[in-house]
Amino acid sequence: MDTVMFKNKEAFLEWIEEKGGCLQEIDGWAREQKNLQTILKTIDVEWRVWCLCKGAHQFAEDAYWEDFCGNHWMVLCRERPEYAIHADWSKLSGTQWRYLLVVRQEFIEYCDRSTLSSNDWYELLSRVPALHKYADWANIKPWVFEWLKNIPAFKNAERLVTVKGVDI
Repeated sequence: MDTVMFKNKEAFLEWIEEKGGCLQEIDGWAREQKNLQTILKTIDVEWRVWCLCKGAHQFAEDAYWEDFCGNHWMVLCRERPEYAIHADWSKLSGTQWRYLLVVRQEFIEYCDRSTLSSNDWYELLSRVPALHKYADWANIKPWVFEWLKNIPAFKNAERLVTVKGVDI
């Protein structure tokens, strides 16, 4: 894992450009700041998440984790699961959970599965069939059962469950 530590704001701005960040978007604001410490404390949450995802762990020191929304947690935990210890899982919606769990199944235990819609379950199970054991089958619409039968991972599987008269 790459870890970056900046010595000054100029080094920070060079790194932003090197990593493909939109320098035009942050350059003016950053240059107005007194020093790197001010940047680390006051940078907006979207840029903070972007920097953390790119390995700039200095931005964790002054993070206001409570300001992170579900999208921030989804993106950050996908890229840097070590920050999950700070996550407020209640902020994630079903769609955000789906995008996170496709990449990081280890977080399924934290998921409020009632937030996942039938579409979320279909998309999730079609990509990560092993998560079927966590599915809330009683609340999944019948079309999902039929569509899952067309996915190779489920085609030859033994019946997982019978719900609403359909074997899965």
